[in-house]
Amino acid sequence: MGDFLGVVLCVLMVLQLLTTSDASALPRIPKSDLTALSTSGLPSIPGFTATIQYDHSKPLDEWEIYLLLIQGMKAYGGLSWDARVGADPFPFSPPGLSIRLVARYFRPVQLSIKHIVMGLYEIGRDMVSQEPSSFFDTRATLSVLSRPIGDIQLQKRPSAGVSDDLRGNVTTASSTNKDVNSIDSPEPARGGETFSIVDIVLPSFRVSGKFTGKYIAVSRLFTASLNALAQAAVPDREEKGVHINAVSAGDRIYPYAFINILDIGGFFGTQMLSYNQAARAIVCLWRMFLEVKKYGGLEFIIEDSGERIGTGFIGTGFIDGRGVQGEASVASLK
Repeated sequence: MGDFLGVVLCVLMVLQLLTTSDASALPRIPKSDLTALSTSGLPSIPGFTATIQYDHSKPLDEWEIYLLLIQGMKAYGGLSWDARVGADPFPFSPPGLSIRLVARYFRPVQLSIKHIVMGLYEIGRDMVSQEPSSFFDTRATLSVLSRPIGDIQLQKRPSAGVSDDLRGNVTTASSTNKDVNSIDSPEPARGGETFSIVDIVLPSFRVSGKFTGKYIAVSRLFTASLNALAQAAVPDREEKGVHINAVSAGDRIYPYAFINILDIGGFFGTQMLSYNQAARAIVCLWRMFLEVKKYGGLEFIIEDSGERIGTGFIGTGFIDGRGVQGEASVASLK
C-alpha cells in the first residue's frame, strides 16, 4: 500500500508541475494530504547480519562519524551492487577526516559491495540507537547465513580535522565560522532560512533550498539519509527516473524522519536525475548541516549545469500500518 501511495504522490507532483504557470516554482502537496511513505524501500539481503563491537577506550568524533558513513555509503554505493570484493583491505579515507573505514574479506569471492553498503547502514543505525550513542572505534563482522564473510572497521588515523575543502562552498544567511569539528547541540532552523551548496568535486552540481522550521533530531536525519543512500546504491548509478522514499530507523514513540527525492529533469530541461546524483545531493546536504549547525525539515532542488533535475524534502511523521504519516511536501522555492 505504501508503494502505491508513493506512486500517487509522484502523479500529483507531476500534474502540478505540468499545470503550474510559474516555471520557477515547484509544487507543494497540501498539509491535509497526509501521504503514507513506504518503509520497505530499504534493501534487504537474505541471511545477512552485522555483528557490531565497540572499543570504548578509543572515542571518535560524532560529526566525523556522520561524514565518514554518509560519504562511505555514497562511494561504495557508486559501485556495482553485486560486484565482488577481491582486494584486501578495501579502505575509504576521505581527505580532511581523522578517521577512516576499512572493509576486508574473510572468504574470497563472497564479500560483495552490497554487504559493505548494508554493513555501513547497520553500523550507523546501531551507533545512534545506543543510550548514549556509541562513537568509538568499531568493528562490524559481516555474515551470511551465520558464516562470516568479512568485516568493516572504523578507526582513527593521523590527520588534521575537517578541512575547508571538505566543507565546500556554502552560503546561508545564518552561516558562522564555528569549527565544524566542535560538537554543538543542534539548533532548530527558522522556517524560511535558505541555503545553497556546490559540490566540491563537480562545481556544476548545486543543491539549494530552505528550512521549513520543523525540528528533526540529528540521529533521525542520519539514519534516514543512510536509508536513502542504500536505496540509491541498488540500481545502476546512471539509471534515471529517481524516486526515493526513505525512513529513519527507530521506534514508534518518537517521530520518524523521512526523505523524498524525485526526478523532475524531464520537465525543466533535457537532463534527468540519476541515482548517483541523488546520492551526491545527500552528501551535499550533510556538508551544509555540519557547516551551519542547523538541522530540520527541508525543501530543496537539485541542479546540474543550471538545469533543475530533481526536487526533494525532509520531514517528520509517525509510522502506522500504512507507512509514515506526516507532512508531505516537495520544494516550493520561489
